[in-house]
Order: sequence, then C-alpha cells, then structure tokens
Amino acid sequence: MSNTPKYFFKPRIGEHYADGFNGYRTLVVGVHLMCEEEECIYKKLCQSPIFVVKMDNECPCYEQHRKGPLADYYRLSNCNAIELETYIYNDGKSPSFSAFTKYLLKEPGYVSPERKKKLWDHLAFCNFLQCFRPDSNTPSYSDHQELYDNCLPAFKAVLREQNPQRLYVWSDELCECLNNHSIKGLDYYGATDMQAKRVHLFFYNTIPGVKITNEQLEDIIIRQKLGDSIPPATQEKLAYVIKRCLEKGFLRFDGHDLSISNVIAISYLGMRIKAVDKSLSWKHFDILFNHPNLRGGHYDKVSSEIEFQISELLKRHFPSHTKES
Repeated sequence: MSNTPKYFFKPRIGEHYADGFNGYRTLVVGVHLMCEEEECIYKKLCQSPIFVVKMDNECPCYEQHRKGPLADYYRLSNCNAIELETYIYNDGKSPSFSAFTKYLLKEPGYVSPERKKKLWDHLAFCNFLQCFRPDSNTPSYSDHQELYDNCLPAFKAVLREQNPQRLYVWSDELCECLNNHSIKGLDYYGATDMQAKRVHLFFYNTIPGVKITNEQLEDIIIRQKLGDSIPPATQEKLAYVIKRCLEKGFLRFDGHDLSISNVIAISYLGMRIKAVDKSLSWKHFDILFNHPNLRGGHYDKVSSEIEFQISELLKRHFPSHTKES
C-alpha cells in the first residue's frame, strides 16, 4: 500500500500546533490558492489538479531558487506555507489572513509580525482545492461540485494525519460542500460571530467542553443561529420546544444540524414556534432548522386534513400546552 499522501499542497503546520490554541488543536481551512502571474504560459496547467503536480518544481516564478538552499521551500506544493508566511513576515496584502488574525487575537489594530508568528505557530493551515484558481473569486459549490468533491480525499487525509479538534472554514461554499458529505467525526457548529468574513466552525472527533448534554447542545444551536435577534426568554422557550420535539421524534439532531422529516412535522413545529413568541418570523424558522422545505408560505398552504392531524398531535403530546397555542 502506497504511503504517498492524497494531497498535493502540503498543510502548513505551526511549530506549536500540538499544544493547541485555546485548548484545541486548530486547523484553518481556506478554499484555494491563486496565481497572480497573468502572462505565465503555464497558468492553465496549474489550474488542473492533475497537471499542477507536474509543475511542482517547474514554476518560473521560483526559478531563481531552484539550485539554492531554499529549493525545497520554493515549490508549488509548499504554497500554503509560502502564502501564510508572506503575510506574517512581509506584511503581505491579505485581507483574509489579516481579518482572521485580528479576530482570533481580539486585536482590531496593527498586529506585529512577532504577534502574528506566535499565533500561527499554534495553528495549522491549508487550502481545500488541490489546484490554483485564475483569480480570487471563490467558485460556487453548486456550479463546481465535481471540483470540490474530487478534493475530499485530500482533505480527509489532512484530517487523519493532523487530527485537529477544531476547524475554521473560510467560506459558505466550502461549508456547503462539507455539510453535503458525512465525514465521520466532523460536526458543524455554525458560523462564527466574525464580522469582516464568513467563517464557519467545525469540531472533529471531539465535543467542546468536558461533557455536553442534549439540552446544552440545543441551546448552543439556538444561540449560534439566532443570537441576539431574539430575547433570552424566547431562547429558553425555544430550547424547551426543541427538547420536547426531540423526545417525541418530530425532530432529530444528526450531528450537523436539526432535521425535520415531513410536512406534518414542519407545520407542527411552525405552530409551536409561533406560539412561543408571536414576533418570531418565518425567516427565524428557516435559519433555526436549515431545511430546504422550510419556507414562509409552506405552512400557509397546509390542507385542513393536515391541520387536523397537527391538532391531534398537539393534544396527544403537549396536552398542557394546547390551550396556550
């Protein structure tokens, strides 16, 4: 069996990665590298996961280093490290690295190279796609599903080798790809509160904290998804509804999100959540459950037969709350 890694671009592993950041081995995942050399005759080759491998030690940009002591460093396969270390040491213009560094450090102003190095030495970093892209535009998952999915084995190899506990994923598109596949041990915990960039938090083979109950898990989902958009009292009521619906089988947590199985359950949950707080909108409802069938007009079109079944469900499973609804 070959020991050749499935990935081409080597992840950049910080010197103190094993010590963790805030108690977790942490992997930061970008989407792709880009080549800024407009006139390079090999540019198209490097946009192919197959041909970029052949260009590893042929890139004309690194020709001056090819026979020097830094020849092994200046290779295309080492571009994750080159990209990050350019930002750290040369104050490279990288809005993503800059915004994310300030977010983790909670320092909005200037961050010295020493501070940046100290932070990133406790992190691992890689890009997901195993080829260059022509520009900085992130390709959508829906239009480039094959491109993303073909890179999953490389990503899984990084997970196995580095065994991170926490992952920060730098785009909605990549988050969609990961949530579209069941990667054993990888659990989605929602978008972060970072303002300048959309970053999503995952945990791998670990649950944050020493021990977490289902009730705490429900509460985390509510806080992360709805946050300050609803008052604490409403959050508590929603946590109660979610807990009861999990117990009764109308709802399940599949390791990634809350999931509803059918139209009756969707409509029923809509009624229960509307009863919790009249100010909750269908937009809140959609955000909370992240389900393609959850739309504002869906409940409005429910037939009288389904309404009757919902009424019976209410009486049977929530007798003490039926009158309140």
